Amino acid sequence: MKYKNTLVTVIMSLYIALFISCSNDTEDTIIEAPQLNTIFEGDVILSSQQEVIQFGTQNYTEITGILYIGIFDETASSPTTNINSLIPLNTLTTIGGNVTIIYNPLLENLSGLDQVKTIGGNLSINSNATLLNVDNLSGLSSIIGGLGILDNISLSNINGFSNLENTSSINISRNDLLENLNSLTNIQTIEELIIIEDNNSLTDIDGLSTISNVNGLLFIGGNNALEHLNGLSGLTTINKSLVIQDNNVLTNIDGLTNITQINEGLFLQFNPSLQNIDGLTHLQMVGQRFTIIENMMITDLDALANLMFVGENFNIWSNSSLNDLCGLQTLSNTTNGVIGDFSVIDNSYNPTINDIMNGDCSQ
Repeated sequence: MKYKNTLVTVIMSLYIALFISCSNDTEDTIIEAPQLNTIFEGDVILSSQQEVIQFGTQNYTEITGILYIGIFDETASSPTTNINSLIPLNTLTTIGGNVTIIYNPLLENLSGLDQVKTIGGNLSINSNATLLNVDNLSGLSSIIGGLGILDNISLSNINGFSNLENTSSINISRNDLLENLNSLTNIQTIEELIIIEDNNSLTDIDGLSTISNVNGLLFIGGNNALEHLNGLSGLTTINKSLVIQDNNVLTNIDGLTNITQINEGLFLQFNPSLQNIDGLTHLQMVGQRFTIIENMMITDLDALANLMFVGENFNIWSNSSLNDLCGLQTLSNTTNGVIGDFSVIDNSYNPTINDIMNGDCSQ
């Protein structure tokens, strides 16, 4: 166990002050209770079960720095630990820095972190092969940094985040058994990014339905069981890019219907089951590149009738069933509607921008 900037004493020395006053026939003794130091100043790195137990005996309630549960040395011959229980940490309520729980193949739950309410940095739960759930984080209400849940191949739910009200970003990726995000419904704004990627059992993202604004990137990709994006129905603005790609059974994007503005790029690509883009019906502006590539079942772009501005290149490529681009008439007839190149190639029908302006927009 490694401590950095350790507190003056692990536990301040117990002391007893005796104050004795005498009278003619009585003697009173007053004993002060021992004063315990419950705040650990600095960083804590726990790389074995023995170190978890040893640190737990100190009964700290707060760590001012980071809490790292895993092998901290990236050059170690074996990056995994023998940690199987965090119960000795059950007095902790606050961690001032990042919390990282990584490469603990014997850790099945997070029992012991039940009292944690606030994390001052990021929370990263990564590559814990037998971790089944995060139920013991149900007391957590605030993550000042970002939430990352990656590569936990046995994790079936994240219900433990049911009381989480704020986090700056969300990255949930490569959790093969995770089916939904239902516990995230108390979060309203994401200041940075959302990445939901390569979760092979994820059927919906309805747990994101209360989020109204994403100030960074929104990336939904490689989720092979995801059929719809209804969980994004609360969004109106994305301040950076929106990427929807490689979702093999995604049939519609109706959950995007309230989005009017994307300040950077829109990338809708490689979704072989996507039947239409009706969810973009209220979209008016894309600040940078607009790209729709290899969505084989899309037949028309009618949902883009309100789109008036694209700040960079406009690319509609290799959508083999696409034969109706009349939804682009508003854009094509708007002065400086497209600042960059207007490129329509390898679709079922490929009109030029002048063709669309003149009404020759479908086949």
